Amino acid sequence: MDSKFTDPNRVLKFGREKVLRGFLVIGLIALAFGIFGVSYDNTSNIKPVAYLCFFIGLALCLYAMHKTFNPGKPIAVLSPEGIELDIEWVKTFLIPWHKVKNIEKIDVRVPTKGWHKTYHDVTAVVVAKSFYDREIHVDNLILRGPGWAHNFIDNGDTVQVALNHAVLPASAEEIFTAVDTRWKAFRGSKPGDAPAPRKAAKKK
Repeated sequence: MDSKFTDPNRVLKFGREKVLRGFLVIGLIALAFGIFGVSYDNTSNIKPVAYLCFFIGLALCLYAMHKTFNPGKPIAVLSPEGIELDIEWVKTFLIPWHKVKNIEKIDVRVPTKGWHKTYHDVTAVVVAKSFYDREIHVDNLILRGPGWAHNFIDNGDTVQVALNHAVLPASAEEIFTAVDTRWKAFRGSKPGDAPAPRKAAKKK
């Protein structure tokens, strides 16, 4: 396994590569359906749907390409300070290591219309419900979006914050190792107490 996952002093950044690939695939499918529908269908019932698919597909493809060349903030950053998570267009927050109660592997079941997808061995960071309410929760239902409950799992007194390998560009084992190693190294420290992140050596 790469040392960037096992070295607790390394700052590890997870970008949006997997998310953008998913947007691009969906966008291309929608774009193809829209072009086909507009070009070959003459019925008034189908054409509005085809135009809608075309514009949605175009928007997704343009977004994916724009973010590929202008990535902005990573989804997650692991450092001696804690876990920083960025929810695009909503908020960025830090979970300090001393606020983490446990690191777990869980199954995350994501329901869709008529079927569901289960992701196994998803790394989950357990925090107190009071910390979640104060630092993480977003009151606006629209901003939370339909996937919020699959990423922030309420268990009463605690909340599991999922770091899903389906979204982050690393394997389930790599993510768990990276998080668990840093938590064990820094859970006794508070922000400001942790050592400065290790810088890569300059090439001669």
